[in-house]
Amino acid sequence: MVQLSVVIPYYNVEAYFEEALQSLADQSLRDLEVIMVDDGSPDASIEIAKRFAANDPRFKLVVQENGGLGHARNTGAEAATGKYLAFVDSDDVIPHFAYKLIVDTMERTGSQIGAGNVRRIKSTGASSSPMHGKAFAATKLRTTLKQHPALLRDMTAWNKVYRRDFWEANELRFPAGVLFEDAPATIPAYALADSIDVLETSIYYWRVREGGAPSITQRTTDGKNIADRIATTRMVSDFFERQGERELKDGYDDMAIRHHLKLILKSISQAEPDVQRAFGEDAKAYLGTVSEEVIRKLPRHLRISCRILRDGSVDELLTGLDAPISASKIPSPRSLLRKITELPVRANLHAVVWEDGRLAIRGSVAPTSPAHPATWNPSRRVMWLRNSKNRAFQMLPSTTTARVRPKRLDGKSDRHVVSTEFEALLDPAKLQQDGRWEEGVWHVALGVVDQLGVHKGGMAAGSGLGTLELEPRWLDDRFRMVPVLSGGRLIVKIDRPTVVLLGCDFEGTDLVLRGEIHDKVAAAKGALTFGRTRGNPAHSVEVDLDGEGDSRSFRAVVAARDLLDAFGGVAIAPIGGITDRMYIELNYDEQRRELLVGNDVTGAHTTLRDATLAVDVTPTRYVRLSGRPPLPFVTDLRLTDGGTVVLTGEGALAPEDRIVLQLRGQQEQHPFEVEADGQGWSGELAANAVTSLAGTVALIPGVWDLLLETRDANGDKRTTNLALVSQAEARLPIKATVDGRDITACRHGIDQGFIRTGPFVEASEQAPAGPEWLQRFFYPQLRRQRPLREAVFYDCFYGRQYSDSPRAVYERLVEREAPLEHYWSVQNRQFEVPAPATGVTYGSRAWYEALATSKYIVTNTHLPNWFQRREGQIVVQTWHGTPLKKIAFDVPDLKTADPDYLKKIALEIPNWSYLVSPNEFCTEQLPKAFRYEGPVLETGYPRNDVFYQGDTEALRARLVKLLGLPADKKLVLYAPTWRDNEFYGRGRYKFTSPFDFDAAKRALGDEYVMLVRRHPNIVDPVPGAGEGFVWDVSMYPDVAELLAVSDALITDYSSLMFDFANTGRPMLFYAYDLDDYRDNLRGFYFDFESTVPGPILRTTEDTVAALKDLPAVAEAHTERYGEFRRRFCGPEDGHAADRLIDRVFGE
Repeated sequence: MVQLSVVIPYYNVEAYFEEALQSLADQSLRDLEVIMVDDGSPDASIEIAKRFAANDPRFKLVVQENGGLGHARNTGAEAATGKYLAFVDSDDVIPHFAYKLIVDTMERTGSQIGAGNVRRIKSTGASSSPMHGKAFAATKLRTTLKQHPALLRDMTAWNKVYRRDFWEANELRFPAGVLFEDAPATIPAYALADSIDVLETSIYYWRVREGGAPSITQRTTDGKNIADRIATTRMVSDFFERQGERELKDGYDDMAIRHHLKLILKSISQAEPDVQRAFGEDAKAYLGTVSEEVIRKLPRHLRISCRILRDGSVDELLTGLDAPISASKIPSPRSLLRKITELPVRANLHAVVWEDGRLAIRGSVAPTSPAHPATWNPSRRVMWLRNSKNRAFQMLPSTTTARVRPKRLDGKSDRHVVSTEFEALLDPAKLQQDGRWEEGVWHVALGVVDQLGVHKGGMAAGSGLGTLELEPRWLDDRFRMVPVLSGGRLIVKIDRPTVVLLGCDFEGTDLVLRGEIHDKVAAAKGALTFGRTRGNPAHSVEVDLDGEGDSRSFRAVVAARDLLDAFGGVAIAPIGGITDRMYIELNYDEQRRELLVGNDVTGAHTTLRDATLAVDVTPTRYVRLSGRPPLPFVTDLRLTDGGTVVLTGEGALAPEDRIVLQLRGQQEQHPFEVEADGQGWSGELAANAVTSLAGTVALIPGVWDLLLETRDANGDKRTTNLALVSQAEARLPIKATVDGRDITACRHGIDQGFIRTGPFVEASEQAPAGPEWLQRFFYPQLRRQRPLREAVFYDCFYGRQYSDSPRAVYERLVEREAPLEHYWSVQNRQFEVPAPATGVTYGSRAWYEALATSKYIVTNTHLPNWFQRREGQIVVQTWHGTPLKKIAFDVPDLKTADPDYLKKIALEIPNWSYLVSPNEFCTEQLPKAFRYEGPVLETGYPRNDVFYQGDTEALRARLVKLLGLPADKKLVLYAPTWRDNEFYGRGRYKFTSPFDFDAAKRALGDEYVMLVRRHPNIVDPVPGAGEGFVWDVSMYPDVAELLAVSDALITDYSSLMFDFANTGRPMLFYAYDLDDYRDNLRGFYFDFESTVPGPILRTTEDTVAALKDLPAVAEAHTERYGEFRRRFCGPEDGHAADRLIDRVFGE
């Protein structure tokens, strides 16, 4: 019998399957079998499975007709022969140590289930899984579901290992034919288990799918999605009812309503009527089984919704969702469905620092949803601490400054407070109990009082987090106060360390640790243990405990090779991934104590042939042993007064290795300039002067992770966090203020570093009321008191680019030597402003002044909705493309991340003096779409003059050199548009294209390179970029130049098709979601299929085939191409900018 059977069903996962299987092949636990269940997969996944089965006898293939994930898992479980059983989803990844850790733990404890923490993973890195955070906050061995009910939130099947005899004895199975099939098997398994091992260590990477249409589990208005959510919820709830487990049923029902039902309620108003009716019936039946006590404890909006669904109808619920809110009284129960006036608050930390022996806590607080004005008053704010053990309560004095909303969308005055800045000073002495220190955990909380009660929330790390000094402070010779971010929230611990590490170093191939014990010790000997979880050692050594009484010392010598064997190998972790590390504990007198690091100890490290071992120091000064591949690491990190990040490190850098800063959550990168010698390496990067495709620019505001790009043993490209050893971490945080903005070098976790960059705004404009004051008072005062200047204010894509028609107009005005001043709006120095223009920082005083006093304003996108064109001022709206897809008021049910979009543009459009049109079609459609009644200038687009006046060959040579493209290959530009309903948040959209870049590379790589241009709204990375075939050119400032040099264009519904038609070169239309996009999302102004001047392609294979036969494809569409150019490029002749200037500036 093998030790472990791993069941991995697969269906249509070719892109991810090999990585999943390889992570299983690489497990430190070698005694396993992998049962691959082909669930009728139509793609080439089976070829990958067959290859693994042929090369490794541990991999076994089972093929069946499609029956769904639950059925496939059951098939695999029936074929399993191992002592233990686990399930893996075929697009996920397992850390190499995961199964050995869990199985070894279960062998030691005898538990029936072992479960571990989870991290979400995508191309930009890994992050914690909110679903699993509470359940796996701490290791708990030999627990049960009743003892640890937080496990009710852990509904996933794949972060667990089961004893197979337990699984079979209880006849556990996954339901077939439904979505959300995990919980009906895993939650009952938890309930039936007599012993469960819960490990805080993350043992599973859960894939976030990127690209392509949303999965059915993501379609929250889909009928099957909704029905199956409720059906599987009922399965678990009914199980607890049958078992007579009322307490567990109530706990599960509470979680299910807060998670599943809440998710449905958010979008049910957008579902089809028959889906709404079915939901109402299913929800009514389920809620009829839920106790009134559970419903009574729900947040008010959920409580009222549940009662309406249970006792009334879905129609009543929908009426409540659409009901307006009263501005003169506390909302009625019905109106509570529209705005959540229970107002749980969101308290965001901006800084946590020690000042004169007190802990300063600064941040802001706001309601979690738009509040009724009468219920939100910043003067009614309280802060407190609560001891989690004895519930002791301590008020926390604080001061407050309010931030108000400057104007409503209708332009009227609105005194509604939207957030409150606060500062609190915590005196540690306030946490003494009966005049003495006691170990404990204090949770910091904040609340706002109104007529409805106290609306409270924890202190979470906000996006504006600046200085974070979570350094412990000794309160006396035994106790410490330790501020900690736990699950992103601020807590304060009082602890009493007993074992202190006074020295650690690698001497030759041995790790030598010295320390002392501040405790009464009876034993003469103890054991120093090393293990991935506490109390679960993978290696131990006996140590002598010298001395007497409560003052003992110890010295341990441990062979580094033995420690490496305990790790069972090392592997490169993904960005934000799981660094393999162990606790170091001293066991004596049946006690187990972690090692605290003394003030003078900074850790140690050594590199063996195949690994680096490091004694790292946690932010709370405890010690961990880390096992990492032998990669470069940082030994010193400094920040100069000029904002240059300076690194010094050790470890060999391979020729292809790069050290970069990468914007967290995205894939914008900037490399360090690195020099290496035999002793180590050093690198520098100037945060305010990095080289990019847009010239020398500054790092945009945000969090920039310090990363290493390298190759693994197989030669595959890998990106991981560049490790910082403890000597480098001890210096952080470091802060410099350069050119009016803060740059801070910080640590993250135990061995990771990042740079936080702030905005370019004067100090006075960063004050709590700064931006509001500039908008409410400074700008109107300028309009009233300052005369208009003979100046032009240019705004291109909200100050993010020097491009498009505003650029063409500016350059032509300069060529014509027009007697004008020129001001360009620039967000955070994202482009270089060419002379003679002056750049004005977006949102600064100079920006408001230029906007208020320039006679001419040229923009290609929306101006702020509060902007008011003054008398004599001329606003030229060039817009940024001929619309194929319907826009603005022509979209009957616009689905965007900004629900107020149409209200905002309704306020803005009357300020336009002129609307520029590139053709007769736009002259007719744009005014109707925007409800614009002013003059339209049908001049052609100034940005398209480059197609007729520029030297295309010289431009191509310049771009090839700048981008590093191969000069002997054809350039095809792929420029898809964005999907309005696929977003992370306002202004942050997903890259959803399912185009298979790897397949295209295999077929076309010898002849083509593919330039990929993401829409400016898309924040996801381009798959496959940087591997020699795909080139992400999204940061290149002017797409018109990319169009001018490309041999062909691939797009979908982007307006770039109309611009590219000026070149006469071939176009392909990769419209994989044409029906859904046209019929459900935007709608088109004309018949797409009969109009576009190229083939409409639904698959990667068809697109590749068209490119391989491009001359014939172009020939087949010659006639339609000509008609397209005549209709949409009529005025375009290279003189559009001149025509616009003559009309606007000539008056």
